[in-house]
Amino acid sequence: MKTFNQFQESIAISLAKRGGSKLIPALMTGIGAAGTLYQATKKSGPFADTGGFDASKSRTKRQYLGLPPSTDLTKQQKKDRKIKGQQDIINKRDDQIAREGPGDKVPGARRARLKELLKKYLEKSGIKGKRDTNKEIDKRTKEIENFRKKSKQKRSEKKTRKVENKRSELANKREWENLKSQGIVSGDYDPNYFNK
Repeated sequence: MKTFNQFQESIAISLAKRGGSKLIPALMTGIGAAGTLYQATKKSGPFADTGGFDASKSRTKRQYLGLPPSTDLTKQQKKDRKIKGQQDIINKRDDQIAREGPGDKVPGARRARLKELLKKYLEKSGIKGKRDTNKEIDKRTKEIENFRKKSKQKRSEKKTRKVENKRSELANKREWENLKSQGIVSGDYDPNYFNK
């Protein structure tokens, strides 16, 4: 004859062989639900006097704190109340910044000491010298770029003037030929005629 423990083991083994893949998860779910019910019916804890677990009556923060429910407000009124609270927080912060200023709240003596330490560090590490060198290099490269831009612009203007002068000279020659055919002028082209 089998003992009780042997009997339980044989049942568990036979169940696992037959359809354990579906039965074991269901069994675990049932055990979890039983534990939840047991916790809900305990006589101590925050949910002690709720009369058992009821998913349809989950407690809100207001109920937990013992406040009456705010069912008299509509959904829009609740949204407006929330937005107003957020706006009040923002306005309070803005007023504080306006009064105290957005600056750092480090005392003056400490700030001066920190600046002095930073200055010494920069001098020791050589970063300040490197910074100054880089600034000089940047300044020189800017000057070179500006010179190139200006010289390119001047060359472009000079070329444009040259082209315009050539066009105007050609136009003057054509006009000279027209005037010559009408009999107003005679002889070869005179560039000073149009500059009068």
